[in-house]
Amino acid sequence: MTILRSGFAFCLVAGGFALLGCSSAPLASEALAETAEPLVNVNEFLYFRCNATAWGADASTLMQATSDPNVVTITYQVTQPWMLAAGDSCIVTRTNQKNGWGSSNASFSEATPATPIVVPGAETLVASSANFRVRYPALGSYTATLNWATRRLSIGTATPSAPAALPFWLRYCSELTCGGLAPLVVHVCPSSDPSCTPTRQTTVVPEVDGRQIDQIFFPLQLPEDVAARLVSGAGQVIGPLIFSSTSPVILRSNVDLTLSYYNVPPVWGGTTHLNFVTQTFNSPEVVTTVFRSPTFLTGGEPAEFHARGRTIITQESQIAQIQPGRMNASFIPSELSTLGEGNFSDGNLNITINYANPPFIASSGGVFNVAMPRFAHEYVHELFSEIAQSYPGNSSCLNEGIADAFAFAAGFLPEPDFGPIGLRGSNDFDQGCASIVNNFEIHDAGNCPLWQVHRLNFLSQSFARALLHPLHVIDFDSCDLTSARTGNALIVLYSDAAGQDLTSAVQQAQIPNAGSLAAAKLALGIP
Repeated sequence: MTILRSGFAFCLVAGGFALLGCSSAPLASEALAETAEPLVNVNEFLYFRCNATAWGADASTLMQATSDPNVVTITYQVTQPWMLAAGDSCIVTRTNQKNGWGSSNASFSEATPATPIVVPGAETLVASSANFRVRYPALGSYTATLNWATRRLSIGTATPSAPAALPFWLRYCSELTCGGLAPLVVHVCPSSDPSCTPTRQTTVVPEVDGRQIDQIFFPLQLPEDVAARLVSGAGQVIGPLIFSSTSPVILRSNVDLTLSYYNVPPVWGGTTHLNFVTQTFNSPEVVTTVFRSPTFLTGGEPAEFHARGRTIITQESQIAQIQPGRMNASFIPSELSTLGEGNFSDGNLNITINYANPPFIASSGGVFNVAMPRFAHEYVHELFSEIAQSYPGNSSCLNEGIADAFAFAAGFLPEPDFGPIGLRGSNDFDQGCASIVNNFEIHDAGNCPLWQVHRLNFLSQSFARALLHPLHVIDFDSCDLTSARTGNALIVLYSDAAGQDLTSAVQQAQIPNAGSLAAAKLALGIP
């Protein structure tokens, strides 16, 4: 079952993440305190830090162990054309902490850092804080291998890896036309000549890890008095926003512009690769894949998504006393959210979360404020799917309400995401739920009755758990807030969960009901 959380607005503010030239990291010390026998990936850790990987000492840059205890390796994507000619800037850093700077650390470079390593190539490292350069022959996947015993660093083309699993609405393309569909064609023209035919053209190819995909959303960062218009193809142009249901996109403009929230410059007369790279993390609770622009979330955020997701899964499953199984979680940017608003649980151990874009993230106080409450909500849907047979009627609104109420009671969803103001701003739960009948929204219809339980101070973790283990199986339509059967069913469910008569919660919700727990049971035929 696909479950959506609506009301997640795109931020239209022009913005992006500028790539900053990075020097060697802020080091706690220039020399690592020696142990008797330092062991790579045991008590010392090596990080290959570049623009192509990231600049933190974290899971994005950590070189992984191999069968040889002296050899570590890392595979990464080269996605920026300037890395081919000018070369990327890199440094190897050693710390005494996994995924962190530790209490001491040191940096290593090649002996002549001004002379680039031309890939495929190798150099011996020496202690130095000077960045060295790496020049690549083409965009794609590369592997850096370091023999720490000899300090020999070699870089070459990576063995092709299996494609990252995409959200269910996206597909990889087997050839450039992506199934033979006509590309979306967009013209950018000045307001003084809105029907212009620009002479410059670029073919925008959306990609994940260098592999073409079949859909894309991206904004154009345009100057004033300039507009985009749809010429042909399957998709939409809404202001500066391009929604393409096909791939590639043909973009024509005589006006200078950039693409996406990450200000990708177009290659006029050629192909513009709008590429997103992935990082995958594994644990017993969840396999996490983070999709990101190569220039964004480079400070360890992907690993933190995984860590926070594990915490939510562990704690919510413990509260619920339900163990659905090992989850698969994908965190995606706005550009890949071409279906709905991008937050989904399929009831089959798969969750997708749209963490949005830099302007929206900044307005929300950080990427984890955007993503993790939604993750907590979607995981409750997975818990609910395990007991859905206990709610044989139309449980869709109840499902949405429990997802927010449970995540709120567990401490992972802020109160304003639960209530009292609904996603339809005119629905104020403190005034009851009657307005939702004429201003219906599925999450508001689910949240409002449970908000009354919260107003009465009964929405505890034990109450939330009890809703996932109902004592009575009642067939009712949780979205019909005008039905006495719905009101009576909620009285029984809430009262069972609270251990006392909660008719008052349903009456506050203004849902018709029999007036008491005993009367509600009688009306429902419950002994």
